[in-house]
Amino acid sequence: MVQTHELPNGALLLLDEVSITDTVSIGFWFRHGSRDESAHEIGYSHFLEHMLFKGTQQRTAFQIARDIDRVGGVLNAFTESELTCFFCTLPKGYLNLAIDVLMDMIFRSRLDEREIEKEKSVIVNEILSYSDLPEQLAHEEYLSSLWGDHPLARKITGEVESIRRTERDQLDHFYRQRYHPRNLMISAAGHFQSHQLLDILGTSLRDLGDGMPPASEASRRQPPERMRSWKHKKSRSAQIQIYTGVEMGAMDLPALYTVQVWSSAVGESMSSRLFQTIREEEALCYSISCFRTLFTDCSLWTVYTSTKPDQVAPLIDALNREFTRLHSEPLTA
Repeated sequence: MVQTHELPNGALLLLDEVSITDTVSIGFWFRHGSRDESAHEIGYSHFLEHMLFKGTQQRTAFQIARDIDRVGGVLNAFTESELTCFFCTLPKGYLNLAIDVLMDMIFRSRLDEREIEKEKSVIVNEILSYSDLPEQLAHEEYLSSLWGDHPLARKITGEVESIRRTERDQLDHFYRQRYHPRNLMISAAGHFQSHQLLDILGTSLRDLGDGMPPASEASRRQPPERMRSWKHKKSRSAQIQIYTGVEMGAMDLPALYTVQVWSSAVGESMSSRLFQTIREEEALCYSISCFRTLFTDCSLWTVYTSTKPDQVAPLIDALNREFTRLHSEPLTA
């Protein structure tokens, strides 16, 4: 059973004791992401995710990695459109270590200028690596055709030029605005005692103060309503990458489960309509699938496939037939 607690400084805790496991996982989730960046901050959320591994007054970058590695743990992070997460999984009995390392690297980063300049090269290489993936390029065009210049259509990594222009003072200001308890949710699951974890986190977070309130949904610019266009981009790929989909709006919890069941039957499994018809019966592609992308105020249902250039037209015709069939022959009970 998940326990929910809110600390006086606004941090939200979600705790799930699982006594039958020998490990424990903890994640620090911040309610901001690439969507919350202004025009001159594009890529900052992801840049900061990298930088918080680069050393504090107490630990060097190597010591951050070593302290978790030496007990058999895993430490990592990721940035999304509406959140940034730092997480650690390690053997039971070492939860105090995980909290100490995470608190240190997240809230006491040095943001060393030399490390910032070095990391620019790393992130530029990351961005360029995605440019070698035809499916990634096609997905970027798909989002652009749907939402234009809205922040949800941007690359989470930022663009090469925006990364190269990043300055230490700007990044530090962005850091101080966003990394504070009122913007934080902590989740923990595994072998631990909730009352002990509450004491540890309460003490660790107490001295950080309240900080600024998190970015509210109302402060986020909503995507434009139902932009529709067909976009294409040339690449050296031997196949044509195809994305198509619909915007579904915000969803409550019952709707999320309904769409999950519906989407599984339509295209998220080998027995689904799209896979059985377009791949198995008509042999128009190697793979075809659909996926759901969920945001606080909107959501997308997307179909992705790829095929040879001479099969694009029959594949699109087949897709249209299957979409039409969803209306004429709805899923049975």
